[in-house]
Amino acid sequence: MGVGLNTNGQLGNGTTANASNPVAAINFTMADEVATPTFSPEGGIYPQPQTVVINCATASATIHYTTDGSVPTQADPAAASGFSVQIPNTTVLSAKAFISGTPPSQVKSALYLIGVQPGGNGPVITITYPTMGITQL
Repeated sequence: MGVGLNTNGQLGNGTTANASNPVAAINFTMADEVATPTFSPEGGIYPQPQTVVINCATASATIHYTTDGSVPTQADPAAASGFSVQIPNTTVLSAKAFISGTPPSQVKSALYLIGVQPGGNGPVITITYPTMGITQL
């Protein structure tokens, strides 16, 4: 959110109109921040294992990733844009891109549900409640 002079579009709301009331910034990223990685295919429900290609629009960025849902750091596995990760079973894939001396990207995360059939025989959830001591009104 921002207010003030917007002659050069500095409020990040896609206009050059000044704003005296707060306006939301669209597609906000810090100046010179590394682009957020992308996944192909996106997370979702798949009947079989997936090969996910991870890309980053920022040239020469190194992408670090995790498969346990944690936020990637530079200590996690790394590769260049366009590499593939095998997703053999249900996984939360997360990626973050880095370049030395530049603010890192935002984290991209996606859930891949593998071996689940939409509308199929998924897990059965049974909800129980106490029957003793309940008085019907």
